[in-house]
Amino acid sequence: MADPRAPPYYRIFLLTVWQEAAPLAGSLPDWRFRLEDTKSGALWGFVNAEALVRALLEGVPGVVEEDEG
Repeated sequence: MADPRAPPYYRIFLLTVWQEAAPLAGSLPDWRFRLEDTKSGALWGFVNAEALVRALLEGVPGVVEEDEG
């Protein structure tokens, strides 16, 4: 059987984005982000876009460790 991590290796994530109400009148609303691994069902939440992008660039916490075990 072929190694599932051999190139081309890819993961499929479902990205959910939603807007929360502004905490104070006149302030900007907050955006929230959630990634779901469609294979394992694992979820990761992010309070801003920067954290989401950083996690994707670093391989998403927990994803690499789960696959190696």
